[in-house]
Amino acid sequence: MNKRNTESIFNKTFDPMYDKTKHISNSLSSTMSVVHRTDVQNLPNIMSEGLKIEKSVTPSGATQIIEISKRIKTELGITEDRYKTIYTTFNDKELTDSDINELQSRREALIEFKINVNDSDIFVANFDHINKAIFNQIDFNRTKNERYLYDTLHGMERNLYDYWESFVPISEYMNERKYDNPEILIFHDIEPNNLTILTT
Repeated sequence: MNKRNTESIFNKTFDPMYDKTKHISNSLSSTMSVVHRTDVQNLPNIMSEGLKIEKSVTPSGATQIIEISKRIKTELGITEDRYKTIYTTFNDKELTDSDINELQSRREALIEFKINVNDSDIFVANFDHINKAIFNQIDFNRTKNERYLYDTLHGMERNLYDYWESFVPISEYMNERKYDNPEILIFHDIEPNNLTILTT
C-alpha cells in the first residue's frame, strides 16, 4: 500500500466520493449529513461523551506546517486553529464492501451526524492543498539535501497559502460548491445523541 496514504490525516480512499448531483440537491436543506473517521478504540468514549474539539491532537513532526500556517492566517485574518477541530466530509455515497473491509483492516470506524449549513462555527477548505503540504512536511523531515529542503519548504508554503485561502464558512461554500475534495472543519463539540456509528 502507498505509504503516503497511510500517513495523511484523512485518507482520501475513505472519504465519501464527491457526487455533485447529490450534493446540490442536499444543499436545498439547511442540514446535511457528514461523516467523521476515528479509531474503533475511541468509539465507547465518543458515544458516551460526544465528539470533543479539545481532544484533537497536533501531529508530531508538523513544525513547519504549524509555523507557516500561523503567519498565513495572520495575513488572511483567520483565527481558527485547524488542530482544535472535528474533521469531517460530506456523506455523499453508500459505503461499499471494499470500503468497510479497508476500514476494518485499519481498526477504524465512520460516525455519521447532521450539521446545519448556517452554523457560523463550521468551515470548509480544499483538502487537496493541505494533503500536499503534509507530503511536503514528510519530505522535509526526511531529506538532508539543503537545496531540496528549500524547494520543499517553498512548496509547502504555497500549498498552505492555497489551503487557507480556500477556508470559508460552510454557508458561503454551499453557494459555490467549488472543491472536488472538501474538508469540513467543525469548531464546536457534537453531542453523543446526534451520532450514529456507520461501521465498526
